[in-house]
Amino acid sequence: MNRLLLLAALFPMISSAEIYKTTDEDGRTVYTDIAPQKDATEVDLPELNVVTTPKSTRTTASQTAKQTRKENTPQVHYSSVEILQPTDQQTLRSNEGTVVISVHLTPRLFAEKGDRLVIKLDGQVVGDGATNTVKLENVDRGTHQLSAAVINHEGRAVATAKNVEFHLKRFSRSN
Repeated sequence: MNRLLLLAALFPMISSAEIYKTTDEDGRTVYTDIAPQKDATEVDLPELNVVTTPKSTRTTASQTAKQTRKENTPQVHYSSVEILQPTDQQTLRSNEGTVVISVHLTPRLFAEKGDRLVIKLDGQVVGDGATNTVKLENVDRGTHQLSAAVINHEGRAVATAKNVEFHLKRFSRSN
């Protein structure tokens, strides 16, 4: 409420702000909004030009490159994606919980076309990029599920490996 009253009190001053033209003692012309001195004259300013710009329809360089890549890049067909290590139903023994995951692709991964290899352990992403080998540390003992998929530049899975189940044993005082 107080802000509204303050705004209402200041509005007449804002809307009636005048510009004055005077000449200083050195003969220079001075424009000011301070109350007129003895030789000041009020200046009538023309109305401001306001131009609204239309929304740009230009595409950025990255949008153009992405579109060009999409149009000019033939779809890569992967004939096989296979998890080589660990093998299905393999039992690993590692007190540190170290697991090395290795995936083989035919043909090779075309990262330059936007493809990437996503490796998941128990549904959680542990590898996402151009590498086909991931070393994990401190994995809990027990049975785990591995999956791997090639994801294209549009975010779609274009090839997947058969899931692998492996077992990790770690030394325990109770076993």
